[in-house]
Amino acid sequence: MKNIIKVLLVSLMTTVLFGCEKQEKEILNQNLEITLGKPVVNGINVRIRVDHNGTATDPWYGFYTTDVEGDETVLIAAEVERIKASGEIKVNVGSPLVINLKKLKEDTEYKYIAFGLSEAGTYYGIPASVTFKTQNDLDAVHECSDWKISYNGRKEIKDEATGNSIETETFLIDNPGEKRFYFTTFEEFYLESYSIEDIVRGEIEYIKETLLGEYKMDINDISHTDKAPILMDARQMSGNYVAIAIGLNNDGTATRYYSSSKYTIPQETATAEYNAWLGTWNLKGANNQHFEIQLQPLDNNYMYAVRLWECGDHLESNIYKYFGGDLPFPAYYMEDGGIEFRSTAISDITVGSSSDLYVLGLYGNLTYNNEHGGLGIADIPLGRASKPVDNKASIEACYVKFDDGQNIKVESMQFQAYPYQGEQYMTFNTPMKFPIAMEKTEEYKEPTASAQTKTKSIKMNRILSK
Repeated sequence: MKNIIKVLLVSLMTTVLFGCEKQEKEILNQNLEITLGKPVVNGINVRIRVDHNGTATDPWYGFYTTDVEGDETVLIAAEVERIKASGEIKVNVGSPLVINLKKLKEDTEYKYIAFGLSEAGTYYGIPASVTFKTQNDLDAVHECSDWKISYNGRKEIKDEATGNSIETETFLIDNPGEKRFYFTTFEEFYLESYSIEDIVRGEIEYIKETLLGEYKMDINDISHTDKAPILMDARQMSGNYVAIAIGLNNDGTATRYYSSSKYTIPQETATAEYNAWLGTWNLKGANNQHFEIQLQPLDNNYMYAVRLWECGDHLESNIYKYFGGDLPFPAYYMEDGGIEFRSTAISDITVGSSSDLYVLGLYGNLTYNNEHGGLGIADIPLGRASKPVDNKASIEACYVKFDDGQNIKVESMQFQAYPYQGEQYMTFNTPMKFPIAMEKTEEYKEPTASAQTKTKSIKMNRILSK
């Protein structure tokens, strides 16, 4: 009889134990003790090492607060209730772990608290806390309400280099105290991918590394200190823009304060003289190099898109097949009804199996000090044609003035690719030698969506240009 009773008791105890296990799924280490290392503060970013005396599977949780004087038991209870109410309890597992706290408020005191917490939201073990203070954010930029930027319209001025009249955009800056600032603009669509703060930080880096560093420009040549109207280097295309002014110290370092303003340049109504250039043109150089190009509208009375340059199966390299699409670039409408071709960077490319990076564009060739070669500088006038007569025109060579006073005639123009490192540039076809005869073979027709010429995408090196 004693044996029977013993068996029943064991059976009853087993049932009770199993029943308890089903009701309490969590087996938590109540002796879990958290240890926190000394915070490593870098501006507004902080790293903290977290250790504990438990196993690799013991879950824990940590959070930060600016209530550094508050009762930790109350703070923990409030945080547990908050995350349980959110329905998302994300615990950490493992020890040691390094916690990275990013983009905190600058110059602010915080407390970080860590404690054992199960995935069901049960608090257990012995918590730990550590306080720290963030520093000033070295990357932070701040909007300045004192400066007011306003677009003041388009103005005609005299180009001191050529003596010609050119159109440019003008801006007014309300600058109390006449503080030093750097000014630039960018197209508004970049705000779809970047914040205004990111763009300002990029410009600050550009000022430091490129303008003052690589080019060693004088601070007075890249900044303004008065309230005089600001003139851009050239007319801008129609569209939506953002103008920014960034504060500078006299040594060229940024104050990290900026002001910005959006503005719009409306599209003009195209003149008959502008439209006269639209269409398909056959080009034939003095060296008999020939191919067809298309001139399409880009910005009325200002710019054209040049398509299909160096495309054609009769050429050494058909650019369209070589790159899987043509490489459009701008040509400029002149006030006298003519058109001007300028050197321009188009796209970054890699050649063949090489990973070397090149910048490809339209550039000119000339002979300077008895040396013949390409002139890999952007925005240099290469050739200019007067307004067409009976659908015919001639592109005549422009001259390039060098620092030593020499005026050198451009001999030809072509696609060239210049390496970011090294001096050996590439060409794809025989250049088009001046003078270049132009004859229109077809009037321009607005392309349908299905008939759009395939275009090689263009990668921007910098999102801003002065």
